[in-house]
Amino acid sequence: MRRALAASAALLSACAILTGCAGASTDERGGSAKQTVSVALDWTPNTNHSGIYLAMARGYYDQAGIDVEILPYSEAGSGSVLLSKGADFAFEGAYSVIGSRARGDAMTMVFNLQQQSSQGIAVRADNADITRPADLDGKLFATWGASEGVAKVRAMIRNDGGEGNVETALLGTSAYAAVYNGSADFAEGLTTWEGIEADLEGTPLKWFMPADYGVETTPAELGLVTTPAYLNENPDLARRFIQATQRGYADAVADPAGAVDALIDANPDASIDRELAAKSQEMLASRYWKDASDSVGHADLDRWQSYIDYLETQGLLEDSSGNPVSPGLSAADMVSNGLLE
Repeated sequence: MRRALAASAALLSACAILTGCAGASTDERGGSAKQTVSVALDWTPNTNHSGIYLAMARGYYDQAGIDVEILPYSEAGSGSVLLSKGADFAFEGAYSVIGSRARGDAMTMVFNLQQQSSQGIAVRADNADITRPADLDGKLFATWGASEGVAKVRAMIRNDGGEGNVETALLGTSAYAAVYNGSADFAEGLTTWEGIEADLEGTPLKWFMPADYGVETTPAELGLVTTPAYLNENPDLARRFIQATQRGYADAVADPAGAVDALIDANPDASIDRELAAKSQEMLASRYWKDASDSVGHADLDRWQSYIDYLETQGLLEDSSGNPVSPGLSAADMVSNGLLE
C-alpha cells in the first residue's frame, strides 16, 4: 500500500478533516447532540480501514449518535498519537500494544481486526543475491517506523543460520520506492496489499514469511486500540463506537465490493486503485478477518498470551530504560472483548 498511497498523504490530511465531523451535530435518534470519536489511522486509507468507512456510509455511527473524525497517518505512529491524547482510538497491532505496556504505557485493544498475519519481508523478485532470510545479513532494511519489524527480521535471519545483523533506514512512506530503485535491499509489507500491488504493476516481489522461519506471529496484525483512561471516562460512548464499527466490518466481510466503494468514495483524493483494493478486500474478507466465533473483532486471549510469552522469552520487549522486561506481562491487561456484541 505504501507505493500507491504515499504520494497522496498530504492531500489526505485535508480529506480526513472533511471525512470526519468534529463538534456537535444533530442525532437522528432524537435530536440530541452527537458525540465525536476520533480515530488515528496507521497508514493512508486502505482496505484495512474499509469497515469504518462502510459503517459511515450505512449510517451505523449516525444511529449510535456518533460523529467519527478520521485523523490522517502521522510519521510519529498512531499509537504515539493515541498516547499523547491526540486521538480517542487508533489502528495498531498487538506488538505495539504489548511493547507499550512493557514500557509502562497503557493501551488496550478492543477490536481485534486481523486474526492472522499477512506481513512478511519483501525483496524484489529479480534480486538473485537474496534467496533466503540468511542472505539478508548485512543488507539494508527500509523500515517505516515499527520496531517489531527489525526484531522480527533479526530473528528470522538467525533462525535461518545467519547472524541477524542488518542495517536500517527509517524511510516511512518511501520504503518501497527505495527497494525498487535499489537504494535499499528489502522492506516489510503485506501480502494483502503490497504483494497484490506488485503483481498488478508487473514488478513482483518474493516474500519470506516469519512463521516459515520459526518466528511466532501476531494474534492481531491490526486492530483498534484505546487507553484505559478513555474507557473509564467514556464507557458507553466506547461501546457504541465499537459495536457500530463491528457492524461495518461484518458488512465488509459479507459485501467486499460495497466496502471498496465506501473506501474509495470517502477518499476521492487518495488515488486508490479499484482493482488493487478489490483483490485486497476479497483476500482480507475470506482469509483474515473472521474470528473463532465466525464474527469479527474478537480476540483470542490464549494466542495473545502465547505471543507475549514468546516475545519475553526471546528478549524482544524492552522497558522504558531499554532493558529486557521480566516475564509476567498478562494479555488480560492489554486486550478486551467486553465492548463487542
